[in-house]
Amino acid sequence: MTTSRRTERGAAESLQLVLIWPVVLMATVAVIQTGLWLHGRNAAIRAANVAVDEARGAAGSPDRARALALDVATHAGLSDVKVRVLRIEGRVEAQVTGQAHSLIGFGIGRVEERATAPLERVPGQ
Repeated sequence: MTTSRRTERGAAESLQLVLIWPVVLMATVAVIQTGLWLHGRNAAIRAANVAVDEARGAAGSPDRARALALDVATHAGLSDVKVRVLRIEGRVEAQVTGQAHSLIGFGIGRVEERATAPLERVPGQ
C-alpha cells in the first residue's frame, strides 16, 4: 500500500507573495509620494526666496516679487499657488503656498514656506 504525499510548498510561497507584495507596493508609493512632496516643498522655498530677493532691494516692489514667485512656483510644478509679500518694519516677508503633485489624493501635497530678509539700505537716501 502506497500513500502519496502532497507537498504544500507552493501554497506557502503563494501566501507569502500575497502578504508581501502589497506591503512592497505601498512602500514604493510612499517613497514616490515623499519625493513629490519634497520637490514641491523645494519649489515653494525657492519661490519665497526669489520674492524676498526681488522685494528687498531699494527699487524692489512687492508686486513684481509676487509675480516672479508665482512664475517660479508654477514652472516648478506647484498648482493652486498663492503668494503674499509684505514690506514691514525694515524687513521683507514672503509666504508661498501651493499644492504639490500627488499620487494619492488625500490632501497630503499641501506646501507652505516663508522667507524673510532685512530691507537693503542705500546710504545717503
